[in-house]
Amino acid sequence: LDFTVDNNYLYISEMGNLKILKYDLHKRQMVKEWKLTGISVKSMIYHKNKLYCITTDRDNGFIYIVNNDEFKNPKKFIKSPPTFNMIASPKPFSLYRDSLFINVGFTDTIYFAKKGNLVPYCTFTNSFGALNNTQLEQFQSDFFSRNLNKEERKIVIPAGAINIVQGYWFIVMMQPLGICVWNKEKNKVFMIDKGKIENYSLLTNKFLDIKYIDNSDYIYTTTYLDKSFYKAAKQAMQSSNNSLKTALRKLIKKYPEGSGFENPVIVKWKMNM
Repeated sequence: LDFTVDNNYLYISEMGNLKILKYDLHKRQMVKEWKLTGISVKSMIYHKNKLYCITTDRDNGFIYIVNNDEFKNPKKFIKSPPTFNMIASPKPFSLYRDSLFINVGFTDTIYFAKKGNLVPYCTFTNSFGALNNTQLEQFQSDFFSRNLNKEERKIVIPAGAINIVQGYWFIVMMQPLGICVWNKEKNKVFMIDKGKIENYSLLTNKFLDIKYIDNSDYIYTTTYLDKSFYKAAKQAMQSSNNSLKTALRKLIKKYPEGSGFENPVIVKWKMNM
């Protein structure tokens, strides 16, 4: 299940039944239903009067752009080279300065939506080669069986989670495992190893869903008070970071484990970038 909204409507992808539903937010009722033939929509976003969909249609193009209310004749993009697209990309869309950027998991290109079309914006590569230069079927088999050879382990693989905030591009990587950070204005790129960020699980989810970066380079993320949070909080209470321990004590006193608090918590922190 995925969904997106415009000013008046909620669009819902019902993957199990291969449907897209359109719900009127004012009338509080379903107003349209589109039945898809043989494909499902994994992710979607409504942007500038168009519906952008990541689908399972590998033969005709797995990114659909729908610009009418009947879901007829959508534009279809990216059918060659073949991609994995076997699982839903966790966050393939990012809006920045009123522009839409798209990166699907296990593809090596970020696309830019321009006038109802998709334009390649940048490609992930390194001195050892890019994903689109591999024998993809063999690479796919080796990757999921964890049997990559020496050269395959050097290939850069995005996970399909992109976040652009205040000029910083955060791209979650499957290989090398971590988060690629691109400061586009300064043209600097570096990798974040999540395992080396102290108390990472207290700060955000595994995809580093950053909401805002202020002028002092403080980062604002969201996290949830689930079991993993309370487990990490207990460990952090043994640290020497007094300001962190004070903040945690206040939070846990108000929302103790088992309180059932379900809303996201905003976390303000700083990382040397």
